[in-house]
Amino acid sequence: MKQFNNKTINNKGFTLVEMLIVISVVSVLSAGVIIFSGINRASIALLQEQYKVINELNQAKALTLQFFDRDVFDSSGDCGYGVHFDTAKNSVLIYKNEKVTHSESCNSTSTHSFLYDASNEIRSKFELTSPVQMVLPDFTDIVFVAPNAKAYMVNSSGSLVLSPPSGYYQVILTAGENSRSIKINNYGQISEF
Repeated sequence: MKQFNNKTINNKGFTLVEMLIVISVVSVLSAGVIIFSGINRASIALLQEQYKVINELNQAKALTLQFFDRDVFDSSGDCGYGVHFDTAKNSVLIYKNEKVTHSESCNSTSTHSFLYDASNEIRSKFELTSPVQMVLPDFTDIVFVAPNAKAYMVNSSGSLVLSPPSGYYQVILTAGENSRSIKINNYGQISEF
């Protein structure tokens, strides 16, 4: 009778095929996370900047609502606040809009210059963070005029546009392939898309 050795063989560890499968699965998952986090980072930056711009618009509107109906003999000369969009510097600022002369009424939109210039008092300013960029169709400023904070657009030639051509003014923010828009109607209502 033959006696067999009762040695049990303990195969501890992984085979080469198992190791290759684990490494390939981990590599695919890691690549997906890295790619998704880069795309997600741009989307988050875009949303953050959109809310900053909306906040600036709302702040200018709220500051304008603090004014009451300005009369011809008003001594302060303040008509409201505007938001200036500088695409070259990728910045947004709130400025106090003042009448050219104290004999004008704020409601006389035909003679009043609403365009931002260096003499306007700046209330706040910020620059959009990279990679977010602004796209403005044909205007540089949105102004809110007292007493009811109606919104007007100042086009790139400095002329005041009393009613938006499409029913609203639109600011578009882009980051790569993603874009978000902010729409402002003539009555000062601000909405995001």
